[in-house]
Amino acid sequence: RHRTGAASTHTHLRRFEKEVNEFRQSLSDLALEIAKGSPSDETKPTEGATRKLVFIIDELDRCKPTFALSLLERVKHLFSVDGICFVLVAHLPQLARMVEKEYGVTSGRNYLEKFYQQRVTLPVTRRRHALYVQRLFKKMDVQMDDARILELVRKGLQALAAVYDLSLRTLEQVAGNVALVCLATSERHFRLAPLVSGLCVMRIVNPVLYEKASTGRLRMDEAMKFLRLDEWHMDRVAWHKDVWIYATVTDQELRALEPELDKEVEKEFLYFNMNRLDMIPTTCNHIDDLWQR
Repeated sequence: RHRTGAASTHTHLRRFEKEVNEFRQSLSDLALEIAKGSPSDETKPTEGATRKLVFIIDELDRCKPTFALSLLERVKHLFSVDGICFVLVAHLPQLARMVEKEYGVTSGRNYLEKFYQQRVTLPVTRRRHALYVQRLFKKMDVQMDDARILELVRKGLQALAAVYDLSLRTLEQVAGNVALVCLATSERHFRLAPLVSGLCVMRIVNPVLYEKASTGRLRMDEAMKFLRLDEWHMDRVAWHKDVWIYATVTDQELRALEPELDKEVEKEFLYFNMNRLDMIPTTCNHIDDLWQR
């Protein structure tokens, strides 16, 4: 019986090996067919280069660890064929932590090196954030009856996006908050650009702090710590700071600071007959208005 079982196992292994080889040969034939194809002028490779079949796998680090690591193993052992290239897009430190947890190795990065031939790190720049915010506003058709206010909101978002190195997905959520403000308000509503931009980001980045802001409990030191204004690379940073100071300080603190603050900010909330400590909760209401309906 033991010999019969061993023979059966051996037969299954040989069959499996045969099927794997046939699969790899089919992939190789497909890649060769693509390479021999007659490309148009637009897809013609540069001199000395060859056309390849390219698979792009994005956000691998967001998958379950067992699935992500299993997929890497399959790519390496089944799809390692001439003429085929895999581009894996992932947050490498996160993948490394997956490996360390699943396999108990001390260096996940060293383990992952056997799965790729070349590692490329995409640069993160302030310009990338700025361009993507512009693109999102256009894509979502974000419009406000006062274009000047919307432009100031956009600049505030760009500054905060760079400071927090926000992902493109997070920026989409933030831009969605701005779109809600635009839909929920008109020129008769109180809107100060520094509060709109800062709170739209805070709602996504720090929901706990945003909850304090929406209920009027946000302190000046908490606001300044969140905004990190000393890291902004834009004009009118002092104006942003003054707006947030007016909106968060106590009456006693305001009396000490008032001689140094921009009087135009005071005129803004007085024009709307608003208590200055209601400025932030009111702005939060504009952001949350459509969510609450």
